[in-house]
Amino acid sequence: LSCLAVAGVHAMVCAEEAGAGVASGSAQAADKVRPGSGTMFDGVAEKYDLLNKLISLGLDQHWRGTMVRAVGDHVALTAAFDAPKKLRVLDVATGTADVAIIIAKMFPSAEITGVDPSSNMLSLGRMKIAEANLSSRIQLQLGESENLAFPDQSFDAAFVS
Repeated sequence: LSCLAVAGVHAMVCAEEAGAGVASGSAQAADKVRPGSGTMFDGVAEKYDLLNKLISLGLDQHWRGTMVRAVGDHVALTAAFDAPKKLRVLDVATGTADVAIIIAKMFPSAEITGVDPSSNMLSLGRMKIAEANLSSRIQLQLGESENLAFPDQSFDAAFVS
């Protein structure tokens, strides 16, 4: 497993090397999401994208694009993105799915699963995905990063931002 931290983005990107696959954590499904960040983000979901844009002075979309492009430039991922197979990507803390949408647009072979503890953020993300006509390639689900419900080797790359 190779991880790439992108300076200025506050993100870590992990990619498959030599067929190892991304270990996604526990194969046990969470019965429910604990109160915490999901509840907090549920309360700000409607204004989250606007607040993020204002607080970052509009740089938030640039940072996300930089992170996704850096993955494309990373040697370990370049081969995976060029492979004839569908690239399986996990977007942890997907929120309103901005990173998932950027990945789908930059890499047409990618199938993305986004996970977030906030049901309200996911609802907004689903609307954005539908508007971008990407519902067949991006799936969102409620979950916590500490207890992902995927078996090991489920993804070729993982994003956390």
